[in-house]
Amino acid sequence: MELTNLNIDELLVKKFAKDESFSAGIRYKIENGKIYFFVVTYRGQNWFAQLKFPGGKSEDGGTPFEKGETPLETLGHEWMEETGRRIKKAKYVHYKILKDGHTQFFFLVEEDEEIGSPTKKDVDTELPRWELATEALQNLYGQHKIACIKLIDKLLVEDKKFCNVAYMSNLINVLKKMKTKYRREHLYSPRPRV
Repeated sequence: MELTNLNIDELLVKKFAKDESFSAGIRYKIENGKIYFFVVTYRGQNWFAQLKFPGGKSEDGGTPFEKGETPLETLGHEWMEETGRRIKKAKYVHYKILKDGHTQFFFLVEEDEEIGSPTKKDVDTELPRWELATEALQNLYGQHKIACIKLIDKLLVEDKKFCNVAYMSNLINVLKKMKTKYRREHLYSPRPRV
């Protein structure tokens, strides 16, 4: 079955094979009149540092009879590995099916609990940290940035406290500039001459 024919409810219960999908959690906090996102720095190819939300690729099921994982199952074990925390409540935010068929999912982690230290000790990923939202938004890469923009837009409508703090902390201005730049670069860029 082609993924593009599935709606989001069908995608969220689909079992993806190992490395077929990616799930990441977005967690934020409001503290001292500022908004922070929980992020990790990932060193990709050529060791360029990239900011992302904690997450990772789908794995095989827990037994030889299980085929893959749902996006939420992937999020659960990847969040645990990268943060040392167990997710108690998460809500879907965004997904993207890439050209190679790989599917990326992003969830708002509304509640989690600390149960230990991160168990994933990759040389390419640093320990998670709280990053000021105005800085994180500018430095996230790829679909992480798109998911963050979509979440902020949603929270501006649904969460009065988030909205007030976003205006007071300059996050709204950063978001507006980013959207303008994105539209200019991606929607209004001149076509190459043939």
